[in-house]
Amino acid sequence: MQALELAPDLVDLYQTLGEIYLAGGEQQKAIEAFYTAVHYGPENVRLWQSLLAHCQSSLSGKQLAALEKDLLTAYEQSPNESLADIATHLILARPEVSTLLSAAADNRQLLTLMFEGKLWPLLDDGLFLRVMESSLLCNWELEQLLTVLRKNLLLPNPNHDPADLAGYIPFLCSLAQLCFSNEYVFYVTEEEQTAVRQLQVFIGDCIGSGSKIPLLRLVILACYQPLHRLPECQLLTSLVDAGGHHEMLQKVFLHQVDEPLAEQRMKRMIPAISPIDALSQQVQDQYEENPYPRWFSMALPVPLPMDKVFSKLFPHLVFPQILNNQQPAILIAGCGTGRHAITTAARFEGARVTAMDLSKASLAYAKRKAEEFGCANITFVQGDILNLDHTEQDFDIIECSGVLHHMASPEEGWRKLLRRLKPGGLMGVALYSTIARRHIAAARNFIAGRNYHPAPDHIRRCRREIAAFTDDQLIRKVMGSRDFYSTSACRDLIFHVQEHTFDLLQIAAIIKGFDLAFLGFQLDAQVLLRYSNRFPDDSTHNSLHLWHLFEQENPDTFAGMYQFWVQRSSE
Repeated sequence: MQALELAPDLVDLYQTLGEIYLAGGEQQKAIEAFYTAVHYGPENVRLWQSLLAHCQSSLSGKQLAALEKDLLTAYEQSPNESLADIATHLILARPEVSTLLSAAADNRQLLTLMFEGKLWPLLDDGLFLRVMESSLLCNWELEQLLTVLRKNLLLPNPNHDPADLAGYIPFLCSLAQLCFSNEYVFYVTEEEQTAVRQLQVFIGDCIGSGSKIPLLRLVILACYQPLHRLPECQLLTSLVDAGGHHEMLQKVFLHQVDEPLAEQRMKRMIPAISPIDALSQQVQDQYEENPYPRWFSMALPVPLPMDKVFSKLFPHLVFPQILNNQQPAILIAGCGTGRHAITTAARFEGARVTAMDLSKASLAYAKRKAEEFGCANITFVQGDILNLDHTEQDFDIIECSGVLHHMASPEEGWRKLLRRLKPGGLMGVALYSTIARRHIAAARNFIAGRNYHPAPDHIRRCRREIAAFTDDQLIRKVMGSRDFYSTSACRDLIFHVQEHTFDLLQIAAIIKGFDLAFLGFQLDAQVLLRYSNRFPDDSTHNSLHLWHLFEQENPDTFAGMYQFWVQRSSE
């Protein structure tokens, strides 16, 4: 205890102390220790998970309020998906929110709560509004509440004066950013569609005539469609009287007007290094329509030399001279919207990164985010893995995550990439697991049987039907994926035009056929520990046959993907 008195911000010690108290059955002392640890380290997701798993039901209202304040501070500093999920969990645990969620199923009851002011504890909550502005809310019940609220604020109600709705403007500004981020995935009724068309015409007429646009009506429209689709959308800032909501409205304009227009300009500037193969055209079309994934922020890794990066990943391996390269040439094959490319560019000290994708819409999003993060060591190009012979550049590292399994022949795509990998070079690959995606296969069969198509309205209706389909929990399991909660991600998850899955024995055979060395998986430390306990003789963790057995016993191990590294022979 003396160490704690001398250094009360030693988060790890408080966490360890909490675990000791918990193991000894001293629940109250464990709560206090975890509570203190989270207070000093609110950005640490594992601390939150420990606290909420073991102690949430015993925390006082005062403690929960203090924790939410700490979480908001951490989220302001680093808005990321994990902290957003923690915030959603805490918000859903509030008793008043449970009442609102129940009311969402009865619109008359919800209207009563709205106009009696009973919604303000949620709709005026700083943490809730901040998370809506910069993340996805991945919870079906909360989505239903927001869907009904949006509808009630759009459609006129004869019993209430429209002026009564002015107080909802801050909430609507945050909701507009959420709806833009999830690409308007919330369900829309025909009645709403009619009202939105009328609202769009009204605002379009205001723009055309130079008339003032009522702020309330503009932000309601922004909750249903992106403002950059309006004619002469650049004029909006001069036609709307923001009143006391200038800063919030500027955020909406930034996300819905300025950034999309910047991407359209960048799209025209991205060079093509190869033609697009006919077999790749359908995949390209999907990602031109729905760039994936939309992402918002992340913490960048500390740059390290190439040898240090791989020594940390695989400390048991001895790597060749190629790892001494101070300026490694890296190819991200299928970079999508750039999150992976930006992370890699930051991770490898001195890296020169080429980020390639089929879709210029995805590349433009990636380029804008790279500029936002100050990553100047990435060159974005349009190209096709199947036509890489058109370029003569070879690479020290090639990373291809979540791409090969969407090609007509994954092995052919892999073979083409290996031709551009230097002798002794390293390749990071990520492929779908057949066993881990059994619920995705069930959902895809469900979709095919009902003749749904990958159009936004079909995706909205399909999601609603899956949520109501209580007869099959395997299909409903897709609702546990973050990808279920935005249009492009849901399309990628269960509507993809082309998808292959693998097991580890198949992957082992491909690696052997290409004469590659399997280095190991990128996995959570807890998974590696469980594997070590199960197979203590595999000290290097690289027996694919044993990992195959482990996956049979633990079928959700590779729910994300198989993410692994291989090495080409140096000869």
